[in-house]
Amino acid sequence: MHARTNLSWLSVKWMLTLLVLAYFQTSFADTAPPSAKIQKVSFSGSGCKKNSANATISPDFQEVSVLFDKYSVEIGEGSTQPEKVRSNLFCNLNLDLQVPKGWQISLASADFRGFVALPENTFGYFQLFFLNKHRQYKMLNQSVFLGPLLEDLLIHEDFQIKPYSRCSDGHIKVSLFSRIGLEFMEKSGPREFSQIVLDSVDGAVNAVLPLKWKKCKG
Repeated sequence: MHARTNLSWLSVKWMLTLLVLAYFQTSFADTAPPSAKIQKVSFSGSGCKKNSANATISPDFQEVSVLFDKYSVEIGEGSTQPEKVRSNLFCNLNLDLQVPKGWQISLASADFRGFVALPENTFGYFQLFFLNKHRQYKMLNQSVFLGPLLEDLLIHEDFQIKPYSRCSDGHIKVSLFSRIGLEFMEKSGPREFSQIVLDSVDGAVNAVLPLKWKKCKG
């Protein structure tokens, strides 16, 4: 009787173990496809000219890391544009992801790092747009920085709107448009050196874009 009870308890434990494993396998299977890689990456725009940026995808397919090399705007005395009262640069990032059929992708959040040096009566801004199905979604809300300000930028934003890509037929194209800029609020008077930078001087990653996956319906 005692042996039968132990056998029954072992059977229950084995069944519970199988159920737990099945649950986690199903949960993880829904969070990312079994494979994904960047087939092609291209950059264009005044802020990320050829060979001045790069993008990679993490081994677990959960995030894309972007490295900018020359994404910086400066105006005012001692800058490369001392006569200007405003200036901006933009960057188009296009990713061609090789993904199994039946998956869609969106951006869950974004983390950016950089630097701002803003005197009084100056503001800088950073904007990120997700391009999807010929529509442009503004992703960052808190993107304006008012002077006086001298600090490293560490921006984290959770996106309230998460537009998904089309259903994958083996490839998914993700397009991001970003813009950084500066402007003097007073058009006359002294114009001190001002700068906003998304530029890696030590080889570190400037932007981390966590990915949100889901299986297509039907």
